[in-house]
Formats: sequence, C-alpha cells, structure tokens
Amino acid sequence: MRAILTVFVLACVSITLFSQTGPLIAHTKTPLSAVEQVTMPPQDNEALLAAEMERRGPGIAPRFAVNLETNISPATHGTWDYLANGNAVWRLRIRSVGAKSLNLGFTKYIMPHGGTLVLYSPDYERVMGPFTPSDNEEHEQLWTPVLNGDELVVEVQLPKAAVPALQLQLKYVNHDFLGFAEMLSGSCNLDVICGGADGWGIVDHYRDIIQSVAVIGTGGGTFCTGFLVNNTRQDCTPYFMTAFHCGINQGSAPSLVAYWNFQNSTCRQPNSPQSGAPGNGTLNDFNTGAIFKAGWSNSDFTLVQFDDPVSETAGAFFAGWSAEDTAPSDTVICIHHPGTDEKRISFEFNPTHIGTWGTGADPVPSGNHIIIPDWDTGTTEGGSSGSPLFNNQKRVVGQLHGGGAACGNNEYDSFGWFHFSWEGGGTPATRLKDWLDPDTSGVIVLDGHSQMQCNFFVEGTPASIELCAPDDATFTVSVSETFVDSVVLSVTGLPDSLTATFGENPLPPGGTTVLTIGNTAAVGVGTYTFTLEGTDSTESNFSELSFFVANAAPAPVALIAPANGASGLGLSVIYNWNANPNTTYQIEIATDTSFANILETASGIAGGTYAGGISLQMQTTYFWRVKAANVCGGGGWPAAYSFTTGAIFCAPLTSANVPVVISSNGSPVITSTLEVTSGGFADDLNLTNLSIQHTWVGDLRVELTSPQGTTITLMANPGNGDCSEDNLLVTFDDEAASDYNVLNSSCNSGGLAIEGIFQPLEPLSTFNGEWVQGTWTLTVYDDADQDGGTLIAWGLDVCATVPDDFSLSPSTSSVDGCENDTVFFTVLPGTAFNDTTGVTLSANNLPPGATATFDPNPAMPGTEIQVALGGSASPGNYSVDIVANDGTNTGTATVTWTIGGAPAAPIPAAPASNATGVSLNPVVSWQPVPGASYQLQIAADAAMSDVVFSATSSNTSVVANGLDYCTTYYWQVTAIGDCGQSASGVSAFTTKLDLAFNANPGTFASCNLGAVSGVLTLGKCFDAAGVTLSAPGLPANATLSFATNPALPGSAVSFELALNDVAPGNYTVTLEGTDGTNTATETFNLTVTGPAPAPAMTYPPDASIIPEDPPTFTWQAVPGALNYKIEVATDDNFTTILAETTTTQTTFTPASALVVLNNIFFWRVTAFNNCGGTTPAPFSFEIFGESTREIFGVEILVQPNPTNAVVQVKLTGALSEPLTVAMFASNGIPLQREIMAPGALAASLDLSNYPAGVYLLQLSAGAKVATERIVLQK
Repeated sequence: MRAILTVFVLACVSITLFSQTGPLIAHTKTPLSAVEQVTMPPQDNEALLAAEMERRGPGIAPRFAVNLETNISPATHGTWDYLANGNAVWRLRIRSVGAKSLNLGFTKYIMPHGGTLVLYSPDYERVMGPFTPSDNEEHEQLWTPVLNGDELVVEVQLPKAAVPALQLQLKYVNHDFLGFAEMLSGSCNLDVICGGADGWGIVDHYRDIIQSVAVIGTGGGTFCTGFLVNNTRQDCTPYFMTAFHCGINQGSAPSLVAYWNFQNSTCRQPNSPQSGAPGNGTLNDFNTGAIFKAGWSNSDFTLVQFDDPVSETAGAFFAGWSAEDTAPSDTVICIHHPGTDEKRISFEFNPTHIGTWGTGADPVPSGNHIIIPDWDTGTTEGGSSGSPLFNNQKRVVGQLHGGGAACGNNEYDSFGWFHFSWEGGGTPATRLKDWLDPDTSGVIVLDGHSQMQCNFFVEGTPASIELCAPDDATFTVSVSETFVDSVVLSVTGLPDSLTATFGENPLPPGGTTVLTIGNTAAVGVGTYTFTLEGTDSTESNFSELSFFVANAAPAPVALIAPANGASGLGLSVIYNWNANPNTTYQIEIATDTSFANILETASGIAGGTYAGGISLQMQTTYFWRVKAANVCGGGGWPAAYSFTTGAIFCAPLTSANVPVVISSNGSPVITSTLEVTSGGFADDLNLTNLSIQHTWVGDLRVELTSPQGTTITLMANPGNGDCSEDNLLVTFDDEAASDYNVLNSSCNSGGLAIEGIFQPLEPLSTFNGEWVQGTWTLTVYDDADQDGGTLIAWGLDVCATVPDDFSLSPSTSSVDGCENDTVFFTVLPGTAFNDTTGVTLSANNLPPGATATFDPNPAMPGTEIQVALGGSASPGNYSVDIVANDGTNTGTATVTWTIGGAPAAPIPAAPASNATGVSLNPVVSWQPVPGASYQLQIAADAAMSDVVFSATSSNTSVVANGLDYCTTYYWQVTAIGDCGQSASGVSAFTTKLDLAFNANPGTFASCNLGAVSGVLTLGKCFDAAGVTLSAPGLPANATLSFATNPALPGSAVSFELALNDVAPGNYTVTLEGTDGTNTATETFNLTVTGPAPAPAMTYPPDASIIPEDPPTFTWQAVPGALNYKIEVATDDNFTTILAETTTTQTTFTPASALVVLNNIFFWRVTAFNNCGGTTPAPFSFEIFGESTREIFGVEILVQPNPTNAVVQVKLTGALSEPLTVAMFASNGIPLQREIMAPGALAASLDLSNYPAGVYLLQLSAGAKVATERIVLQK
C-alpha cells in the first residue's frame, strides 16, 4: 500500500484533532491512559547491537530490529468504545521498553468497508495512516513503517455493523535496537541534496534518477536499498529491484516497506563532521507490501511489484536500464542509503570490469558482476546493498552485492550485472526479461521516465497571477502524454465580461499552449478563480487557476502601533498597521524625522506586522513609517510616527529554593521562591530551565505568581492528563517558536517526556509594568494520587525598565569562562545617580591575576556599561563586587565568576587493554566525563599517527568499522569541553583471528573410478611460515593431494581426491591444517558410487523347466540403475546369443520362440548406472516338449496319475544307463531328484508334503528326455 505519515501539531487535542471532519483519531470517552497496554519482553539493545555487528559480513542484509512474536487480535486484546455516530473504535497500546522505533507485522489484515486503521504515538505527535480497505491484498498481510519511540497506539474505526467482518491478527512487534532513522554513515559520503550552489554541480545532472531510489525494510527487521525500474510498455507498473541477499522472496515480499525521499535537507560537505553526524530526513512517505516476481542468487537480483501504485507524493522516477553485454568504461553512479542514513550519491570516473562474486576485484571475463575498482567520490556501506549502479546514460547496469569499499580506503565494490540477470536462470522466476520486456520486443536498452507521466493531467502555470487592469493574464497550459487523442481545452467559472483565448486548441498529447484572459478592465478589484479543463473524449482532467486584478496603486498606510509619541518602550518593538490582500509593504525605521539616518528597512512584507530585526538603544527616540505597493505600483509614505525607548536592564536569575519534593500521596501542592533584588518595571519575562522529575507528567499544573500577587498558569496537565511518561525540562517564552499546543501534545518516552522552549498557556506579558523586585513564587500542583517526584530547578530571565535610584543592576548574576578567557556582561546604574559627574566603576574581590575593565568609565546614570573580566586567574568560583560611585552615592552588584578548565581525561572501558579476539565492528566505550563530548581515534600504531578510524560523539560508546583481522590497534578517546580537551591514555586491542579454513564445494559425488577436485581457502591469520595440510581418516584406498603444501595464509589451494577402488558409500572427509600453533579443520560430504550391482533374476529360475516359448524374463529393479542389458544364449559362455536388448524396464519377452536345440538355455541381466555395471552368473532353464513315454525302447509307466501322495515309476525292461527322475513345480523350480542305477526297474517320489496342483516329472537318460504332467490331489 502507499501512505503518508502525518505529523500533527495539535492546538488542543480535545478540540483541534477531534473536531476534524473524518478524524483519523477518534474522540472516545475512555481516556488513552485506561486503554489496555501490552508490554513486550525486555530487550538488551547493547547486546543485540553487539550480536548484529558480529553477524554482519559481505552479502548479508543488515538488521536493525528483532522480531518479537505475539498473537493479538481485537477478540483477545485491546479496548472497545462505541461512538454516537455509529462507529466502533478498538484501541491497543503496545510498548517495548527502550526501542528506538516500533513497526508491526499483521499476518491477517482484512478491513471491512468504512473501516480504517491508524498507528500513533501516545502524545499524538506522530500519526501513521490511515490504512483502509484499499490495503486488503491477496496475501492478507500488512507490515507498517517504523514509528519512532518505544510505544505506539493501534486504533481501528469502523461501523458497528462491520465489526464481525474485521479480521486483524498482529503476529510481530518489531523492536528497533539500532535506530532506523538515527544510524550514521561515513563522513566521506555525499548528500544527494548537494548541487551547484554547494560546489557539486555534477549531482544536478542526476536529479531524475535520484528519485528512483528508496531505503527499504523487510520483515520488520532487515534493511537495504532498492529502486523503481521501468518496463518496455512504460505503463508505470511499480516494479522494484534490490539485491537477492536482502532476503525478499515469495513469503517475505508482503513485508517490504519502501521509504521515499529520505534525504537531508541541506548539503553536508563530504569529510566534514556534519557529514558523519545525524541528518534530518523524514520517513513519512512510503509504500508497503509487494509481490515477488523473480530472483536469482548468481547475479544477486530480486524483482518485486508493489501491491499498490507508487505513493502519489513520492515524485518518483522509473529508472531506465541497459542489458548490453559491455561493462561501463566511463562515469558510473551509485545512489544509495548507507546504513539506512539519508540518501547519498557516489561517483567513479574510471573504467569498470567484469568479475564474479567471491573473487574480489579480480577480472573474470565470463563473470556475472560489474566490479568498481574504487570510488572517486563517496563510497558504499552496509545498507547500500541493492542500490542501483547507473552508467553515464543514466541507465541501470547492476545492483550492489557487496565489497570492501568504505570511507578511508580504496577498496572495490561488486554489482550483480543487469546483463546477466536479463536471462538469469532461464525461467520467468529467475530472470528479468519476462517482466521488463513483457511483449518480447527484443529491446535491451530503455530510458526511464518520471512518475508524473503515469497520470492524466492538464496543468496551467503559474497557478496564480497578479495584474494591473487592463493587462491580460497569461498562463502556459500543458497536457500529459498519457492522453490518447487530441485534448480539447476549456475554461469555466470566469465572469462573462472576461475573455479566454487559447493559442492552440485542441492540443496533441504532451503539447503546450498559452491561455490569455483579457478585458480585465471590465471587472473590479479582487481575486478571480476559474477551472481549466481538458478532455480527449475518454479521459479528462482539470486544474484550478486564479488571478488578482488591481486597478490603482494603494493609498497611504494607516499606522497603528507603536502609537505616535509613545515612550518607555522596550528594546524589541513589534510594528503594526492596517494591511490589504495582494499588497506588500516597505518599512523604514530611523533616528530622525527626515529619515536621513535609516537604521532598518525591509520590503516585500505581506500582512500588517513586522518584528524589528535590530536591537534598539535605551532612552532613544525613533521614527517609523510604512508604504504599500501592489501590481499597479507603489503608494506614498504616510506621516511618520515616533516612539522613545526606556532605560532597560535584563538579568538571568535562578532559584536557590530547590530541590522541593513532590509527594506521591494524595494531590500535593508545593511552592518554590526566587528573589529579585533589583528594582524596575517588568518589560519582558521568561521562565527558564524548569526541571521536574516526576512520573506521569500529565498530572502536573504549574503557576507563577509575581511579588504583586498576579498569577498566570504556565502549563496544565500535558496531554489532557494522559501523558504517562516521566520528567520534563522546559523554558517558557512568549516569543517561542513552539506554542503551548506543541507542549501539550508532547509525551516522549525513554528520557524527558517534554523538553524544549514553548509559549506558556497564559502569557508572561501579563506581568509587564509590574515592579519586579521581591519574591516570585512557582507553584506546582500534582493533581493525581500515587505518582510523585521532585522540583529540581527553575529560573527567571527578567528585563525591566531602569529604576530611578542608586542601584547597580547586572545583566547576569553569574558568568562562565575558561582560563585566560575574557568574559563580558553589562551593568546598569540607576537614574538617581548624579548625571553631571556620572558614575565611576570599580571591582572588588577579584581573584589573584584577574583584571576588570569598564566601558565607558565614567558613565552616565541609566546607561549600559560593559564589564570585562579577564587575566590569568586559576579555575574556580569567585564572587566579584562591581561598585558604582558618583562621589556621593554608591551602588554595588555581586556577580559569580566561574573559571573553567579542560575536562578530565576519559577512562577507557572496552575493549579492555590488550584485549584479544575483538570483533571487527567493536563497540568502543569509556567512562563519562561531565559536560564533555568525545572524539575516538583508532590507529595502527601506538603513536596514533596512522589513524584508521575516527568518530565524534556525545555518547560514551561508538561502533567502529573498517578494521582488519588479526591486527593490533591502538585507541584513544579525547574529552572535548568548552574550555579545552583532554586525551585518555592509549589502549591496545587485537582483533579476532581469521582462521578460516573452507572447502569449496562443500559436497562431492563421484564414481570410484576417478577423482574429484576442490579449492581450500585459508584465512589470513595463520603463521606466515605456512600451514601444513593433511586429510586424516580418508576412506580406504582414497588418496588426497594438495597443489601447495604447506600453504600460505590467505591463499586458495586446490586439492584432488583420488577414489579408485573406494567402496561405495557416504563419507565425511576431514581436511586439517596446522601452523604449529593454530589448527583448523574442515569437513565435507563425499558420496562414492560404484557400478550398479547385479539384479536379482526372478523368472525363469535357475535350472528350471518351463512350458512357455518364448518365455517372459523378469528381474528385480536395482536402485540408481539407468538401464538393464538382458542376454539369452545356448551356452553359459554366451557365445551363441539367441536374444538380447537394453531396456529401462524389469521385464523382457523375445520377439519369437527360442530355437530348441537340446532344450537347455542360459540367461543373465546386467544393471548399469553412471559408474558401470555388474554381470551376474547366468541362470539355466529348459522348455519341455512332448513326452516320449519310452527311452531306448524301454516303456516307462507312471502311476497313479492323478495321485494323492506317491508316484511310482516302473520300467518294462532294464536300461544300460542311469535314469534321472526329477520333479518340478509348474513354474520350473526343481523339487526332488533321484537317480535309478542301470538295471533298476522302479522308483517312487513322495509328493505328500506339496500342495495340490500340477507338477512336472522329467525322466532323462543320456540324450533322451521324457516329461509327464502329474496331478496331485488332496
């Protein structure tokens, strides 16, 4: 879906937000504080961060959040309310303590008609949505963008009747431990906002393709970069590409969230501290949800289609592409989000080359990646994965897979090659061309186009015009290329007296013309709005345009305030006059009536108010005037007004009557006081640094009472009492940029609930004119039981007119400075001092080595005097008395002078000194130093001259990067304060060893007739003398040899494993390497296959007699066999083959009867696989013919037949040769056999143990054979 994150600045939650038409957030009777809250299991952000840094590596999508599984639905959790308008409202508060942001994964989202879902922060400051029925997708999922903070509210509104149709299942709450919008990238990166005005005119050439790139989150936890891509239909199908290793597939594509226009608002120059500091981009424009289309790991691409059109406010660009087979030889550009930081752009101006993933920067002409040897401007980082690589024609040629590039090195990057992805793996699910060239046009080069070209539009520019009658109003009219036919233009809504003329009408699609509005003298002064329409009879669109008509220059301006002759004014004056629309004003402020000495002038002012831009002097008369101008010309100056400023003093004061405890019992009221010792009449007051530690600050009300008894309310129960977070630190100023509504809607988690400078609920100007000297009282009300806390501090900045007495008023009660610095402040003597002699200034109680100077000295009473305290005093706190004397009268002011020194040196914490096995991305930390920021440096030498990593931070830890394996590094952290810096001692640590010992491939399969080969890659941290390689425990008869042995650290060694005569089977082969100190092993799986075994032959059985001719031969299948060879012969040497064939089946029937020679045949079957076959011993069989019933003239009697047990064989005469009597089953299997000696006349066979059936009796003597069927009955 597409949506925009709305940021609300609430004037009053109960009035402004809930009075909107169709409100996003319902106004319910149940306060938010009473809504059910689900608190997720606690997470250790530092541990999660350390684990993530350890997990990261090339080709791994970085992770910013951990998925917390849950099972929440409106049926099981939350609070229901029912509104008078017929709607039902379901709300649930979700909190994961310490999360930098939260996002949600709904695995079931079906929203009925009329329903909406929104997410918002408990302070109502950030609202996301609405998500509506238009977000119902086939995959029935909804994954939300991130919402900053560790708590959010889920709210559903829908008609009561639709509640049964609502299906909502929250499966994942995703806890951000990294800070999705807070992560930093290297300072060498270049912001995409940079341009010609910043010295980066090259970036301006690529404004269009910059808009194709988005930062993405997937599954609520991982992040990468991706880009919109055009297709040959150019129909704005929202295809989006990223890297395959970013983990987007059929199952995870619905969880994709793409954030548009996340970029810094100003150009941070590369390599400046600002470029490595947090940016100010926003994540308020996004698409969520996609459908997987294609992906291929070899070239590391993934293509998805958003399940909704691109967000209308994205201003997106559909990138063009080139599937050509040549690597760019000139400028290439990468646009990316390093570490999810704001969008950056990198340039390389040298040729690229083709390589492949896993071989570093080496050229591989047949490879599938484009290699960038290094970057000339910028770099890439984790999170840049999936970012597009453009050639100098602004066409995508690849997407980032990974590499070694980082700030501070000249390492390579590897991009999956678009040309290789075009054909991919040869199927629509593994290649690009089916989707990006759906009509098989054969196009391999395509330019991009803007999102605006996706819609029908009729546009007039400018949108509004001012003119002086009788001048014409002229507009440039353009229509989009998406119209099919000519576009007929028209205007409606103009007065009849005006004319409207088009230079050309109708317009062709994509055309432009000029619209002229004439006869403007016929209408009166005013603004006229009309509609410009265009239609091609099928599609239409319109724009609203306007023009303002004036007919004369304006009259002189009526001035309002300051009133003419006003006196005693403060030094910041606001000027007011009567103003008219479509009129601008010029103001002049001078010290004389003729305006010869103009102090300030401003022009082009719209409206009737101007806040002076200069600070006025005390007790001085000024003159001011305003004149007006419109499109017809300028008016004249009116008579000037004058005013006189008073004598003013200003002083910042702090209360000494703190801290004050706020009880947690009942509804306590506490007070704290502040003494103002100088007199004067209030001119401007601010209440400063109000610090209250208190749980649930929504319980608090704060009032201020003057010495004269006037009371105002500064704040009252933030969030209408619902702000459940803790602690506040605020300043109240009537002129603050943030009004009270901003305070009322603030309720931050994880620190201060409310922090900043705000306008008070009731104005501090209420005190203006009152005598400021005396006791000021701050009253804090705790309006609820249980929660308590402490009033920590508060102060007043008081500006008052100078009293007519002998006082001396300092501008501050305290000044801070550093050793050998000079600090400045002012004092104001009362106007009662002698104005003839003036007052002379001096200082008492100066610390040794200090000096004090005054300018002017002497000075006139009621005039401001600058005091400079300097010299070479030691650090410390000193009370200095400033004395004013006119010879008769004396006034004294005491000022505390704090002289600061450099901060203490930080104490390193981790990694511990001389630690070993440290991660390549260690979290480096140190003990805090009050009031300091820090600079961390990591160097390759103890002298800290070869710095490899540097970072500045206000925190006491930094995640380092760019380190190498098995290297000793030295680090030092410097505390930087207002008065200098102090460095820690140098600590050392050694990174973990790269003892990688990896075989590729990880699985081998081979016959036991040859050899297999692979590559063994060694880590770089073995001993330089080399690694001795071996392969213990090889299978019997196997031998393994290495191309190089010993092998050098960091090398890739080929090996060969000979498998002749190795018994078939599955083996685990172990490779071992040792350098004398370190031993590493690697195992891989080996499958050895031998020739296929001989099959079990089933029919005819061996030595059988069968009746069929030809017979059907059968045998059992052999696992893994590809085919079988069957042979039938007349001899067991198979010299005379009667029938043979090769088949994949397990049966065979010869085409014709076997030729019977002596009725004995032989057959065998050989099974074959890829490794050969095994020929078995042959089986013999006979085919019986007609029974002769006599042999050598001797008649043979067989009886009884049928029989129920015994068969008698009787001869009528004696034979001279032995007679073999054999009984066979009907399938030819031999059962019994007896031999009758020559001369024997009878034999018997007992069949009682056999089942009833037909059996075969064979009688044979010499070459004579007789066969009889025997019927056995039971």
